[in-house]
Amino acid sequence: MKKFSHILLFLLCLVPFASNATDPVPIIRRSIFSTSTDWEAVTGIYLSQFDVEFYVDKHLVNNGLELYFLDGFPCFAQTDSSRIWIDRNNKNDNKIRLTCLFAPKTVYFAWRNAARDASQDKTTGILECPVSFDNNLKIDLSKCTKGKDWKEYR
Repeated sequence: MKKFSHILLFLLCLVPFASNATDPVPIIRRSIFSTSTDWEAVTGIYLSQFDVEFYVDKHLVNNGLELYFLDGFPCFAQTDSSRIWIDRNNKNDNKIRLTCLFAPKTVYFAWRNAARDASQDKTTGILECPVSFDNNLKIDLSKCTKGKDWKEYR
């Protein structure tokens, strides 16, 4: 019982107290949760896994292109493979692997130009890319369309 009261006392010490009751500090709590659905159960279609192959457009890639897959029906990215960095010679540091109900015709990425060793940072905007399919999903970056920059959405 003594050990329990020590733990309770310790936990109470972690609770922040307002120094002035007349000027309460607003606490903003945001809830970020997944809206994922069991697509197999809802559609009756089995999920498949696809690797994404990229073909480089040297104008778009510049000194390096960092892409983050934006989940959207009929696909979502695997946790460890939703980001890739690609250079002008089509060398990369990862792969993008998607789980899909069927091969999509178009996919979207958040993108930015960055050198290989640049830390992950804010992306520029949306990149819309048509997809061809032959066992894997193939994306020719020269056929992608730059969408709005993030600041244009405000």
